[in-house]
Amino acid sequence: MREMKWLIILCLCCSSFCFSQSLQIEHYGANPSMELSELWKLQIVGATASDLQNIWLKAEVKRGSNMVYEATTETIPLSQGLNLVDQFKIQIASQHFSEMELEPYVSSTGRLPTWQYSACVKVFQKQVELKTLCIEIRSDNYSPPMLIYPFNGQELSNTTPVLSWLAPVPNTIDGIDYTVKLVEQHEGQTAQEALLRNPLRMQAQEVPLTSMPYPSDALLLEVGKTYAWQVEAFVGSTNIGRTEVWSFKVVEVSEQLKRQIRNQDYVELTTQMASNPVAVIQKLNVKFVESGSRSKFGIAVFNESGEEVRGRLSALKNSSGDNYHSIDFSKLRGIRHKALYTVVFTNTETGQRYKLSLQYLDPDQL
Repeated sequence: MREMKWLIILCLCCSSFCFSQSLQIEHYGANPSMELSELWKLQIVGATASDLQNIWLKAEVKRGSNMVYEATTETIPLSQGLNLVDQFKIQIASQHFSEMELEPYVSSTGRLPTWQYSACVKVFQKQVELKTLCIEIRSDNYSPPMLIYPFNGQELSNTTPVLSWLAPVPNTIDGIDYTVKLVEQHEGQTAQEALLRNPLRMQAQEVPLTSMPYPSDALLLEVGKTYAWQVEAFVGSTNIGRTEVWSFKVVEVSEQLKRQIRNQDYVELTTQMASNPVAVIQKLNVKFVESGSRSKFGIAVFNESGEEVRGRLSALKNSSGDNYHSIDFSKLRGIRHKALYTVVFTNTETGQRYKLSLQYLDPDQL
C-alpha cells in the first residue's frame, strides 16, 4: 500500500514536471529596465493549444527588502506556437501599492520613483507555478523643468511679467502640474539663499501649463528690487524635479534702453551660458565642441510666453572637435524685431539640453 502511495506521488510529480517543461517561457524586455511595463514582456511557446490554457501572471517589485508593488493578471488568451505577451495583452485582476501616492505616479509616468528595484514575474497555470523570471528596474529622475523667462540676471521694466519654463524630459507625462515660488532677493544674498530664507512674495500651486502671468492677487513687484524664483514639477504629490533658482530685477525703462548691442562673435554652447541675452542681427553664430565622435542637436525657439515659435531650423550636426554653425532666425514665422527669445538645443539621442537667451534684431529695421 505504501509503495502504491509513493508511486502515485511520483507519477503526479513527473506529470507536473513534464507538463511545465512542455512550455518555453523567457523574458524579452529590457534588463535592466526604466519602465515598469517591461516586466510583463514574456515570450511563451507551447506545442499545443491545451498546453497554453489557464496561464496567468503574478508580479512582485521590491525596493531593498520592502515590497512596493504586487499585481496579478486575469487568464491570458494564448494560441499554439509563439506568443509575445506585453502590457497590452494582459488584464490586471488585482494590484497593490505599498504607498498611496505611488499609484497615480506610476499611472501617469509608467515608472516608479527614482530608485533601484528588483522585480519578478511568476508564470502560473491554474495554481501551479511554472517559472519565475526576474529583472532589475533602475528608475532615474526625469530631466528637470528648465526656466525660460525672465532670464537669469535680466533687467526688465514689466512688473507683471509672464513666467515661463520648459516641461521635464520626456514631456509626455500625463497629469503633471507645477508649483511656482518667488521671493525678494536682498543685497548680498544669492538667489538660492533668498528662496530658502525669505518669505514668499508669490506662490502658485497646481499650475497646469508651462507659463503663467504674474498673479494679480499677489504682492506687486517693485521697481529697483530683485526677485528670485523657482518652479517644481509634480505628478500628484510626487516631486519629479525642480528648476534652478533664477533672479531678475525690475528697472525703469530708461535703464533698459541703455543696453548695448553685442557683436556677432561665435557663442560657444556650454552648460553654463551667460545670464544676459545675446543680441543677434538675423543670424546667431554658435560654436559647439564635440568630445565624442559625432552628435545631432535639434533647435527649438520660445518667446517670452513660453510658446514655441514655428518654422524650420535645420538640426546641428557635429563631428568630433570644434563645430561652427550659423542659424538664420528670419526663417521663423512671426519673429519680431527687438523681442526676446530662448533657444533650446537638444541632443536627439541623449536628451541633453543647452539653452541660450537672445534678443532678435531685424537688419531691415536697424
